[in-house]
Amino acid sequence: MARSSLSSSSTSTAITTSAMIMMVVAMVAMAYFPYAAADAVTIVNQLGEDLVLHCASANDDLGVQTLVNLQEYGFRFRENIWGSTLFWCDFTANGYPPHRQDVYKGDRYLADTCWCTSCNWVVSPKGFICNGKQQPSWTWGGSN
Repeated sequence: MARSSLSSSSTSTAITTSAMIMMVVAMVAMAYFPYAAADAVTIVNQLGEDLVLHCASANDDLGVQTLVNLQEYGFRFRENIWGSTLFWCDFTANGYPPHRQDVYKGDRYLADTCWCTSCNWVVSPKGFICNGKQQPSWTWGGSN
């Protein structure tokens, strides 16, 4: 009987130790696995007037935000393991046609014009600028 109790205790200790090791491995993996790093999108209004935006992904609706001139809005998230995370925003402002803009495209979209893990957008009368680069196909009303 004592042997059975000892065996049970050893098994329990081994399971606890294994669980602790797995937890440490998971924590280390999250720190170094590239998809575990948080990505970010920042949008700065440089229109000279209020900008209304509504950002979302297939899984998250970030709600409607109103930015006064020179105000910024940002959000952070984690890329999915398939590299297919996509966030877009609908933009509206007085005197400009409504515009939908992809503001983050995951790794699988690497060939796109503005691939980034920290996407810094500026919205101005000239259009949309991503990380300092004018996006010619992403301007108000489709023209420069």
